[in-house]
Amino acid sequence: MALPMQATPIYTCELPSDKREVKFRPFLVKEQKYLMVARESEDSGEILEAIKQLIMSVTSHTVDPSKLPTFDLEYLFLKIRAKSVGENTTVVLACDKKDCKGTAQVEINIDKIEMDTSEIKDSKIMLNESVGVELKFPTANNLAKVAELEEADQVVELIKVCIASIFDDENIYDMRDTSDQELTEFVEGLTMAQVEEMTDFIRSAPSLEHKVSYTCNTCNEKGERVLKGLVNFF
Repeated sequence: MALPMQATPIYTCELPSDKREVKFRPFLVKEQKYLMVARESEDSGEILEAIKQLIMSVTSHTVDPSKLPTFDLEYLFLKIRAKSVGENTTVVLACDKKDCKGTAQVEINIDKIEMDTSEIKDSKIMLNESVGVELKFPTANNLAKVAELEEADQVVELIKVCIASIFDDENIYDMRDTSDQELTEFVEGLTMAQVEEMTDFIRSAPSLEHKVSYTCNTCNEKGERVLKGLVNFF
């Protein structure tokens, strides 16, 4: 006779980028084991792949993490983690005082961490009176691929992956219907001022941030630290 299987609760999360509501379940023991193995490897590519696989599983494949802006991916994982293994996590910080080797342990409620989207710039940028671009934020996959390129090629490639469409007075040109060569020629024909305006949009992407206060366990030095990025809340 088969053992009874328990039903898992379903939670909801609103993605910061477009306020889309996502439903998810907590991850299971077998999924947590895979996640921990990836974390112990300290390989950023393996950790990212584990997080993506986890998100697909707990959302019943209704979310494609490879298409999410990086900050959506981080935020969603944080919410899933909070509902799966508990809202509180302990972060160990090195003391900022010179010559002190002490540390401080700070407890954080990760479910209370929110993402400030108020600084996101307008995704539509006019290049001249009749031609403009509609931008999107890069995904974690985009950033990983750009980072592998020579430094001289990184800006062009980053702009390319962030262009969702190009428009003029008569047409909208979807990048899915545009060849890579055409897009490269378009980006390489931009002025430096236009590129700077586009990168300003990309830099306006929010990130996971949480300000904490700590006291060193060795010298009792008090301080504050702003924790940024998923790695601090993993």
